[in-house]
Amino acid sequence: MHRIILIGKINEVNIMRTPEDIFKQETEIPDIVQSKLNAAFSSIKTEEAEMSKKKKSFFKRPAAIATAAAVVVLAAGTAFAAANGFWSSALNGILPEDVVSQQALESQGYMAHFEENSSNGLSTVTDAGVSITPVDVICDGTYGYIVFSVEGFEIEDGEEPNVGGLSLYTGNDRINGGVSGGGNFYPGYTLTEERLDHYDNGDPMEWKDEDHLLYLPKYYNEDGQLEYVVYFHENPNAESLIGKNLHVSFDGLGISSGKAEMEVTVPGEWNFDITLPGNDSTRTISLKEKVEGSDYILDTVEISPLSVKAHFTYDGTERGTNDADLIPFITGVCMEGGSWWIPSGGGSSGFSDETRTNAFGFDGFGKVLDPDSITSIRFSCNPNPGESTVAVIDLD
Repeated sequence: MHRIILIGKINEVNIMRTPEDIFKQETEIPDIVQSKLNAAFSSIKTEEAEMSKKKKSFFKRPAAIATAAAVVVLAAGTAFAAANGFWSSALNGILPEDVVSQQALESQGYMAHFEENSSNGLSTVTDAGVSITPVDVICDGTYGYIVFSVEGFEIEDGEEPNVGGLSLYTGNDRINGGVSGGGNFYPGYTLTEERLDHYDNGDPMEWKDEDHLLYLPKYYNEDGQLEYVVYFHENPNAESLIGKNLHVSFDGLGISSGKAEMEVTVPGEWNFDITLPGNDSTRTISLKEKVEGSDYILDTVEISPLSVKAHFTYDGTERGTNDADLIPFITGVCMEGGSWWIPSGGGSSGFSDETRTNAFGFDGFGKVLDPDSITSIRFSCNPNPGESTVAVIDLD
């Protein structure tokens, strides 16, 4: 799995760490929260999310244009894929289970199914005998996922497939156009805060160990294909990603050893330029509330089906110093009914401008949630070096 979280720009994403290592490195949070933050991309079939607001929207459907040197330029197309069962297994893992909610997301422009065929040929890149094809995309302007099918890459039972290098950037600027992100092969299940007893397709869960502590991944879907999920996000204060060209490059495929090492077994390069669709509408709540345990006032919260952003103003009345490490970090959202969901999409926090008086916190949910069903937001704060406290602020 590859993940890197930066406030600024990146060029290459080529880091293989466990979810536990990632969260320990990125932020200091309470132990009770840390213990739950092992939900990597593969998320949860939502139980309560229903998109309550339906907006008139549509997708433009330009054809995919094939170019030389194994590069494909794509634009997303849709024809109510949810109604026709077109979504990939990986995307189905994070979507609401009911078709009505899926159609609402699709009609509002959040997600699209790539057209399999175009007047210029298939939107597939083949190298070293392996064919990779973009299947689905979902994006809220700041955060998003793209699912790719992978054919011709064979793995044995018990092996963990991986990508040698993953590069993500927008436009034509490889150096300054980087976006944060990463990816993983879909294991057939989506993690929740509860113990799983079945795979996403309904099959009974199988285990790696006799104590039933480690899920056994099933990387091949029912069509005998592997699915690789790329997630990406931009600094929340940057321009929306919608309509931008996202370059995705895979460099080599192989097997991970489980010790942050991998052996490239299929050298090759698969390049894609994808014009991102999406919807950057959010539920925006103005609050002006003190975040206890910090020197910050929570000004506004923006919630989409994929992510949450918090905007702060520095108060400075308690310490008189302003350190980026002291910006509150989002560690949970409370749903109607009282259940909590731990964001797992790779969060960040930082200053919004050079004055260091305005700041932000951001994270992806790791699944699709109904913004109108979120009632509270939880933050981890550092009132003193080495200390962590939790602050909960109601949104209504």
